[in-house]
Amino acid sequence: METIAKKKGMMSGNNIIIWLVAIYSVAPDYFRIAGINSPIFFELLIIGLWAMTNRKLPVNVQLWSFVAIATFPVCVSLLLHNNFSNIISTVLEKIVLVIVIFSTTRNRKSFYKMIDAILTVELFECITAVVHFIFDFNIFSLLSNTTDTAVLGADTQYRNGMPRAEGSFGHAITFAIYLSVCAFLSLYMYGVTKKKKYIYIYGASFIALLFTQARFPTMIFIASQIVYLLSMTPKKALRIVFKISGIALVALVLAAIFVPSVISALDTIAKMFVQLLSPESIGGISKYNENENSAFAYRFEMMRILPQIIKEDILFGIGTTSGLVFKIGSHYQTSIDNQYLYSVVVNGLFGLLSTLYWIVAPIFANRKKNDSFVFWSRMAMIAYAINLFSVAEMNERRIILVLIALIYANKNLKKYNVEDNA
Repeated sequence: METIAKKKGMMSGNNIIIWLVAIYSVAPDYFRIAGINSPIFFELLIIGLWAMTNRKLPVNVQLWSFVAIATFPVCVSLLLHNNFSNIISTVLEKIVLVIVIFSTTRNRKSFYKMIDAILTVELFECITAVVHFIFDFNIFSLLSNTTDTAVLGADTQYRNGMPRAEGSFGHAITFAIYLSVCAFLSLYMYGVTKKKKYIYIYGASFIALLFTQARFPTMIFIASQIVYLLSMTPKKALRIVFKISGIALVALVLAAIFVPSVISALDTIAKMFVQLLSPESIGGISKYNENENSAFAYRFEMMRILPQIIKEDILFGIGTTSGLVFKIGSHYQTSIDNQYLYSVVVNGLFGLLSTLYWIVAPIFANRKKNDSFVFWSRMAMIAYAINLFSVAEMNERRIILVLIALIYANKNLKKYNVEDNA
């Protein structure tokens, strides 16, 4: 009886952890709970609940090797810079939490539950994105209760006169990356369950992605979908394209009737792609600081300049970007919109190695044949790796952390058995 009660307690605890992980993935860092930054609050809550319900650490050499190799180089650099707080957060987030999520999804049933919970939370984020874009109101701005950090969530960005949907992430680009990861997961869940709700979530994810007006992540996601269609037979690909086009047309007509501002929204999205593909976007840097047409050129110039600035600290970096100011064209810049370059500047080549391993290793970790999760998770990780050339890692890293844990969990899942139906 004691054993049965213990198992039931573990199952109940795991279910709570699953939902906490889903909420943790979107928790705004400009919101505090009991005086604690909300992502850290959920990290501690998840780890604490896991410690009470699961007393055994997972014995998995590949997982432990991955988290050790992925974090050791950057921890060495942080130690040399006496950055102990970041060492603690790195260990907490990239080691402990990955192991917790891995051990929580030990069978196929809990694996599906985890992804379903993530997508349910993401659907709510999609709804808030539509409201934000059309009515210029981000519901998450109501949660802003701290002023000692950049309160991005309470400060809407605009492009072409229209608000950029940010969700709870505080920045349109990080929100866009989160949405694209969830879109890949929804396609996986539809493939294994054939439930239409996941197609609806996919559609909502894509609409919300467009409303972020994040040009590069949107382009990368669309490119990935085109690649997927090209891998199919022409007949199947055309059937999917016609079906999606028909649904999209009906949805647009209905939206235009009941929400007239949709027309201006479509015009804004069209302008976004025109700007992205314009010659000015690729050449010149005169307008980069206005968040307009020269995003590519600005980032290429940044890659050329910054390594020269820190060449004496190239091995271990400068420790922090605080006080770092560099000039591009006639403008002075303090932020680094490239994760790989950011890793070099802050933690040197050690940090870059850690970042590369953290991203690349999961892509090749699982080589199961005829496993759709392997396919879609690889698509998500590759898209993420490309996106990091245009933005430094921020709040979207949490959904990537969860995805990485799921990748390693999937490798160890047995075929659906009696335990899964318990």
